[in-house]
Amino acid sequence: MKKIHISKVDGNGGVVLPKEIQKHIESGVVEVIVEDDKVILKKVAPDYGFTWNGRNPSA
Repeated sequence: MKKIHISKVDGNGGVVLPKEIQKHIESGVVEVIVEDDKVILKKVAPDYGFTWNGRNPSA
């Protein structure tokens, strides 16, 4: 695993992720986990689904 240093923090304390990391996060949503002296970023899988029966409910 390659080490990447984050050097940008905005005025609200938000971290700006380098493009090398951003290209691996398609959804734009990550889970942030803090363990001891580590900050872990994890992709968030969608927790929703839908079904469609092929009919328009408003018709």
